[in-house]
Amino acid sequence: MSYRLIFGYTVLAMVGIAIMGIAIAAIKVATQDTPSPPAPVTGRASYVVREGDALSAIAQRTGLTVDRLTELNPSLDPLALVPGRRIRLRPAAPSARRAESQPPKKRFYVVKPGDGVLSIQEKTRVPVDRIRSLNPGIDSKPIVPGQRVKLR
Repeated sequence: MSYRLIFGYTVLAMVGIAIMGIAIAAIKVATQDTPSPPAPVTGRASYVVREGDALSAIAQRTGLTVDRLTELNPSLDPLALVPGRRIRLRPAAPSARRAESQPPKKRFYVVKPGDGVLSIQEKTRVPVDRIRSLNPGIDSKPIVPGQRVKLR
């Protein structure tokens, strides 16, 4: 490190400035905010979205990252959280995971009030792409209660 002597400053003053700079840098490093560990997740397996919730706030409240929440809830749209929607906070139980890989037992799903393609996917464990391929135009037309949606 080199310093240039400025007119009116003594060498001693420049050394003092250099030492102060080092001391200030050391203080900054010593007092830097270190991220605190995430709050432990209470034993809950899910979280119910409330009015005004944001995914980042839910992540902070539950001690998970936004990436982890979206990984656990692949059909979740972080920009359109619906109050009352249940969000998974931990992976499904092994028996539930096995059930997800098996084909659906029902051939059709009867739409209920408030259902959409994503909620049907969550209830039936049939991938959205499969629902869309079996039901052409399902995204362009409104889904109405009582409508039958093909699952296989």
